Amino acid sequence: MAGATSLWRTYKEVVKKETLAQELFDLHKKYGNIVRIAPNELHFGSPSSFHDIYNASKRWDKDDGLYSVPGFKSGSFVFRKYAEAKERRDVLLPMFSRKAIQNIEGLVWQNATQLASSISKMNAAHYSIDLLYAFRSFTLDTIMGFTFGGCVDALHAPAFADPLILAMDATLPVLPLLKNIPWIRNLAFAIPPWLVMKAMPNADELAPRIYQVRDIINKQLDEVLHAPEKLDETAHQTIFHRMLDANAYRKTKTVPDLTQLHDEGFTIIFAGANTVADTMLMGSYHAMRSPDLLRQLREELLMVWPDLHVRPSLADLESLPLLTATIKESLRFIPSGVSLTRVVPPGGAVLAGCEIPGGTIVGMAILHSAGSMVATKN
Repeated sequence: MAGATSLWRTYKEVVKKETLAQELFDLHKKYGNIVRIAPNELHFGSPSSFHDIYNASKRWDKDDGLYSVPGFKSGSFVFRKYAEAKERRDVLLPMFSRKAIQNIEGLVWQNATQLASSISKMNAAHYSIDLLYAFRSFTLDTIMGFTFGGCVDALHAPAFADPLILAMDATLPVLPLLKNIPWIRNLAFAIPPWLVMKAMPNADELAPRIYQVRDIINKQLDEVLHAPEKLDETAHQTIFHRMLDANAYRKTKTVPDLTQLHDEGFTIIFAGANTVADTMLMGSYHAMRSPDLLRQLREELLMVWPDLHVRPSLADLESLPLLTATIKESLRFIPSGVSLTRVVPPGGAVLAGCEIPGGTIVGMAILHSAGSMVATKN
């Protein structure tokens, strides 16, 4: 069936709202390393195939079906050509260096303190707490400060239900629909933003808040474009420092325009706010389900944080082995995507010992069930 149509995948992801991860485990067990999941798409199951597809020496273009996002014409996520994506990645990479992260340590602590305070107040008032919204509020405020040097105060919203958080949450279920049905994706590209706002749940509350934040960001962008010297007033590097530096673009030497800055900023915000919050939720959930782990984490933290009002340094926290292991395990748990699809170049390629024609869409998930790579209890 997959050789003729991709409707079976559409049914699974859109109608039944299921991930294909377990389905693909079963299919690989039945049919082997290579499984056709759409007329022109192959999924690989062997861990050895991962490095054939995602290889540092042969970067392939991204697949339109996964990387087309309505409302975004540019940005590190939607760039399909490797050369474009690499140039943008090289420009932004210094923002995520260890030194750059250390420079925003104060921002992270400020928002973490506000998060803890808000949770404490809600708990004292016997209100239930949506931890996913709480963590997304924390990550949104932090990434807004990191990216644009501003804040939308999502952490101060009652019950962490800022309209921005609700809007981001409302868009997630739509993504499988856009991915699987091209004509709907194309229609979404053509619909004016104001009409999209009208179609959102609780539009009367959400739209004004979204427009307010958009206007704040656009004003900041406009000011920086017309007066770059304002960048010297910020406490740490932002996206503007890198993207408005012509020397950072080794080939083109051309800085992005207002729309491109807007697209990249929102790409970082949306991707970072969701993925980091999801990881925090996963780690917290499993830690709270394990009283022994929770007790050991508290004992370890007390070694470097005996006084609640005297915060430890990032280096102190990084020295804690159990905390570090818990964070890494949370990151390991969180991947849920089926695959980051790539397009085989025109000349074709050999993957897993098989010749794959050019233009074929290929991919592999970071999730796998290879027994040879799973440690035993002993």
